Amino acid sequence: MTDSLSVSFKYTREDILNVVIESLGFDIKRCWSILILMLLAIIASIYCILIKLYIFAGLLIFIALLFVPVYIVIAYLNLASALKILTDCVYTIEDNQLIAGSNLGFQYFNLKDIDKVVLTKPIIFIYVSKKNAYFIPIRAFNSPEKANKFITELQYGIEVAKKEEREIQNL
Repeated sequence: MTDSLSVSFKYTREDILNVVIESLGFDIKRCWSILILMLLAIIASIYCILIKLYIFAGLLIFIALLFVPVYIVIAYLNLASALKILTDCVYTIEDNQLIAGSNLGFQYFNLKDIDKVVLTKPIIFIYVSKKNAYFIPIRAFNSPEKANKFITELQYGIEVAKKEEREIQNL
């Protein structure tokens, strides 16, 4: 592993929207909740049609179709307001640590403690716990080669650190 590998960037609106859209696929509970609400609205609208409440049925179908776009807008606004205070972000892999820095300060994570790394086309998600992730837009790297190098070094560092941890625990 190299001594130090860094990427710095500022979040854009497109990054935030990509995170919201990509994270929809990762949060199974939310997806099921939205699907169940949509199905309930559709079932209720069918019932309304059977009892000849057509306007109410149309309203319920309209609401069912709005669940996903409304969820995306709410998630986007929440994430955008949380990231609004961030200016420059820097992520560095150094000495078996991931250092996440911003204008708010730095956080240090031992690579052995990182839960997983998920790569999507626009975003790298670095899960520091089961529910908390940092994200780096792929566009932050100057080239695809630099992005691949960062991801490879991070995954390799995590693998090696976890292997060393297991060996220490087995002693």
